Amino acid sequence: MLRSLLNRITNLVPEDDRGIRWTIRLKLSLIISLLVGLALFLIISLASLFFRRDNEVRIQESSRQLAANVGTAVSAELKSRIQNLRLLSESLGAARGEKVLFENDRSLALVGIFQVQGDSIAPRTVLVNAESFKDSRGDIQQALVRLYPAFARARNGSIVVRNVSPDLRVPLCAIAFPSRIQGGDRIIVMVLRLDELLAMFQTGGIIKSALVNEEGTVIAHEDRDTVVSGTSFASVPIVKEMMASKLNNGLTEYDFKGVSYWGAFRRLDFGNVGVITYAEGSKWFEAVDRILKWNFLLMIVVICVAIIFVFFFARSFSEPILKLVGAASDIENGRFILNLKPETSDEIGLLTKSFASMGRGLQERENLKVSFGRFVNKELAEMAMSGELDLGGVSKEVTIFFSDIRGFTTISEKLEPEEVVEFLNQYMTEMVKCVQQTYGLVDKFIGDAVMALWGALRPHGNDAVNAVNCAILMRKQLMKFNRGRGSARKPIIRIGMGINTGHVIAGQMGSAEKMDFTVIGDAVNTASRVEHLNKTYGTDILITDHTYEKTGKLFKVEEVDRVAVRGKSKPVTLYAVLGMADDKDTPSNIKELRKMVGIEFNAAAAKKG
Repeated sequence: MLRSLLNRITNLVPEDDRGIRWTIRLKLSLIISLLVGLALFLIISLASLFFRRDNEVRIQESSRQLAANVGTAVSAELKSRIQNLRLLSESLGAARGEKVLFENDRSLALVGIFQVQGDSIAPRTVLVNAESFKDSRGDIQQALVRLYPAFARARNGSIVVRNVSPDLRVPLCAIAFPSRIQGGDRIIVMVLRLDELLAMFQTGGIIKSALVNEEGTVIAHEDRDTVVSGTSFASVPIVKEMMASKLNNGLTEYDFKGVSYWGAFRRLDFGNVGVITYAEGSKWFEAVDRILKWNFLLMIVVICVAIIFVFFFARSFSEPILKLVGAASDIENGRFILNLKPETSDEIGLLTKSFASMGRGLQERENLKVSFGRFVNKELAEMAMSGELDLGGVSKEVTIFFSDIRGFTTISEKLEPEEVVEFLNQYMTEMVKCVQQTYGLVDKFIGDAVMALWGALRPHGNDAVNAVNCAILMRKQLMKFNRGRGSARKPIIRIGMGINTGHVIAGQMGSAEKMDFTVIGDAVNTASRVEHLNKTYGTDILITDHTYEKTGKLFKVEEVDRVAVRGKSKPVTLYAVLGMADDKDTPSNIKELRKMVGIEFNAAAAKKG
C-alpha cells in the first residue's frame, strides 16, 4: 500500500522522452518524513496524552489529600483550644487563671465570656493578652462589637468563626462557641493570633489552600496580606460548591476570571467552615507541555539525523541532482556562469552539460541587455530583446518633455573638457532618475538638453500628470544638486523645462539594419519651443494648455501668456507650474517661485532678448 502511494506521488513528476524522473530524492524524502515523523508523532502524542491524564488524576488526589490533611490539622487545633477554654471558663475571672491561660497559649489574644440576652450579647468577663496586640492598629474590643450579632448565634450550639484582621491589620480570627455551663445563656469568644495556624497553609507548591467561613471570607491563607485584608472568596466556584454541597468533601474543575483551576474542599465538623485547595491548571500542566515541546524538538532532530544519514548513503547518485538544483538557483538569482562539470556519462551528465551551455547563453543575453540598456530605456531594451519592436510607428497621444541648462556654453568655457563631462554625468544621473521614477522614457540627450516621453511605449496612468510630477521632482533635485555649489569650478545650475501633450507618430525609425525609437510630430516641436520660452517669462517649468487640461487641479499653476508658436495656427496658452496644489510649500505666485529656485529675472532684458 505504501509503495502504491509513493508511486502515485512520483507519477505526478513529468517524464521526458528518455523516461527519466527525479524519483530518488522524492522517495527518500517521503520515506523519512512519513515513516519516522509519523511514528514519532504518534508515540509522542500518545505518551503526552497518557501523561496528561495521569497528571489530572494526581492533581485531583493531591488537591483532595491536601484539603483533608489541612482540614484535619486545623480541626484538631481549633477543637483542642475550644475544649480547653470550656474547661477553664469557670476560672477565667481569677488572676491566677488569667496568667495560666495566656502563659500556656501565647497565640491566645483575647478570651471573653458574654451573656446572651435575646438577640444581643453583653460582655461579662473579657481578658486581653496585651502582648498579642502591641503591633495592632486598632481597638480589639471595638472590633468585636461589630461581630456581636454573629456571635449571638453561638447560644444555639453553633460555633461562629470570623476574621477580625482588617480592623487591627494583624492576622487574627475570632471564634464564638457556647460555654455549656449553668444557665446555657453564656457564650465564650476567643481571639487567636494566626501565625501558627498560617504555617499549616504554607504548601510551598502550586496547590494553594485556604480556610474560609460560611460567608466566604478567608480566615487563613499562605498569603498574609490576603488574610489581613479580609479577602472574600465567596464568588469562587469551589467555595460556592462547598457551601451548597451536603457532603463534607468534594473535587471539581472550574473556570474563574478566565483561568482554569482544579479545586477540592473539606468541610470541618464545626463552625460551618472548610478548607479549600486550588491549583491553576496551566501551571500544573507546565511540565507536560515542556516535555511535549522537548519531545517534538527531539523528533525534529531525529528526522534531521535520519535525513543526513540517507543523504550520505545516497550521495553517489543524489549529489549531481543537488548540484543542478543549486545551479538553477544561481540562474534564478542572475548568476549565469556555472561551475558545472559532468561527473557521469548518463542522463544526469547530459543534463549537466545542457545546464552549463544554457548558463553561458543566458549570460551573453544578459550582457547584451545590460549594454543595450545603457543606451536606451530599460523597458525599451526588454521589448527589443523580446522582438516586440518592429520598424514603423503608430499614432498615439504622448506627453513630451524638454529641459535645457541655462548658460551652458558660458559654464563649459570655464571648465576643462573632462570637468564638463563629469559635471554633465552627475547632472544627467539625477535628472534621469526623476524620469524613471515617474514612468518616463528618456528619448535622447542633445548636448546639455534632455528629451523625455510619457506614454510613448505603454501608458502608465495619467502620463501628463507623471510628466509634470517629473518636472517638479527635477526642480527639487536641482536645488539639492546646487547645495555647496557657487564657485567657478562648481557653478550653480539653472534649467528650463517645457511640457506639451499631443498626438505624434511613435515607433522605430530608420532602416532594417539600424533603428531608433523616437516620436515625430508637431507636438514635439511645440514642447521644444515652450521650453525656450522659460527665458522670456522668468520661469523654470512651462506647460501648454493641452497638458494643463490633462492634469486637472492637481497642480498649482499661473497663466503667463497666450503665444503664437511657429507652425501653429492657433495661439497656445502657457502656464507656469508653481508646484503641487496640496503642498503647503508651493509658492503662491511666480515671484515667490523665482525667489525659491533662484531665478534672476529682468523683464525688460528678457523681452529685448
